[in-house]
Amino acid sequence: MENNENVIEIEYKEKDFLELQDILNRYKEKCSELIEHNDLMFRITILENSIKKSIHIKNIDFEYLSRLHELKSIYFFSKLGSLNVSNDYKHEPGPDLLFNTINIECVTANVGSNSNYKKLKESGFEKYSPEIVDYTEKSRQMILRFTTALKAKVDQYRCVWKNEYQPFCIFLHLGRFTLQYNCGEYLEEMNRFLIGKGSLTLTYDSRLNKFVAAHYQQDEYIRNNNSADVVVNFFSDEKNKIVSAVIISSAYYTDDYDLDNTVVFTNYNAINMIDTECFKNFIIWTTNDVGEYIPTRNGEQLKLKDIKIF
Repeated sequence: MENNENVIEIEYKEKDFLELQDILNRYKEKCSELIEHNDLMFRITILENSIKKSIHIKNIDFEYLSRLHELKSIYFFSKLGSLNVSNDYKHEPGPDLLFNTINIECVTANVGSNSNYKKLKESGFEKYSPEIVDYTEKSRQMILRFTTALKAKVDQYRCVWKNEYQPFCIFLHLGRFTLQYNCGEYLEEMNRFLIGKGSLTLTYDSRLNKFVAAHYQQDEYIRNNNSADVVVNFFSDEKNKIVSAVIISSAYYTDDYDLDNTVVFTNYNAINMIDTECFKNFIIWTTNDVGEYIPTRNGEQLKLKDIKIF
């Protein structure tokens, strides 16, 4: 099946790697007044080395995407409020950013390695073919990588940075999954691993001979590649109460973050709830008075497209 002539795999060409340096130069300039010089050059050196590695492996190195996410986040949040940046050069402890009164730690989803990466590739990751891609399995593999990224930051915060009195958010970028994962309207499909949004269920009325209702089931777990259960209702897990919100951007690595491609998902079980005024003009998923988890902007509910049933 791997040799099927209909299979198209993503291949990076020389111009793509040259573009990595152009992007880096752009954000080096944008962040020059926002980060201490020694810290900025420390980050730039790591990024330049990761470009060399990208050329060698003929793919975009994870370190490049991860470090670039941090620079893009610094530039993005600097335009929206008060911002303090942790100094990587001095190895300062604590989350990457203090935005207004909220600690933010940046993380990028990784494609994994060894057997996990093999399973991801077998599912059709970075392949395009109408014949061989099992999109359900591909989605499961990607969700496993997203939950792994979030769990790593929760564990790090619990063990190293724990501050019981300040809101803490994780800012997730999708990395190489950006063009592979269907994010949906207002990034709605992220709820598959944040609140356990499950399969669509349709109700059929045989007397009327038509479908009359539709709703989504809720999943608590999905199966890992080693057959263990992985929680996909992130906000309902007791261990994750320290996370006030998860911020997610669907922007491609070449693009800036903005208020349409970057969305805040509040944790309704958080120990420290975020002040949504800190995220003015953002799309924010939050619970309403009747317990529904809905997208809003500046307190006004945003309308999702209706589920069409036939």
